Amino acid sequence: TLTASPASVAPGGTITVSWTAPAAAATPTDWIGLYRVGATNFEYLDYRYADGQPSGTVTFTAPATPGTYEVRYLPNNGYTSVATSNPVTVN
Repeated sequence: TLTASPASVAPGGTITVSWTAPAAAATPTDWIGLYRVGATNFEYLDYRYADGQPSGTVTFTAPATPGTYEVRYLPNNGYTSVATSNPVTVN
């Protein structure tokens, strides 16, 4: 699971992301990327590694450009997302 909050944030504000993954599947190269909704998995704006932890919390700075964003969980330094968060509106 992947959850982003708050649902609406000002440009430059903080987006907090919580994740939970199966413990047996977590690797040090799993990562969480920040994306504009509709972007391909190669078009991330920022990312954080999950550091092999099956659950945790990371923060991102909201983009300066207003719009709708989401975060995605991508295992093993890959570009195939296995979870997508709720949308976050930057306004």
